[in-house]
Amino acid sequence: MTDTKKLIETIEGQLEEREQELESFLVEEGIFSYELVECMEEDLECSYDGESIEEGEEVYEVDRMESMYVKKDSMRLYLIQQIDSARMRLEMAKEL
Repeated sequence: MTDTKKLIETIEGQLEEREQELESFLVEEGIFSYELVECMEEDLECSYDGESIEEGEEVYEVDRMESMYVKKDSMRLYLIQQIDSARMRLEMAKEL
């Protein structure tokens, strides 16, 4: 199997995961990948739109190691952005 074919398969898997995450979020069934937490830090910004997050505000933790959070009302758009990004990477990989 060529490296390009492996890359395409990997990205297709990522795209499928992102689409399933969005579906789970929209219908509130199944296991959702991101935990809803109370923000315990000050001066954080929403990873999707850059809006400030207040200490104590409930947010989705999208990356614990990088302290990346998404506000509850921005999560749907964040997930759609992740799908669009995976589709773009897939198209670029197919052009290799």
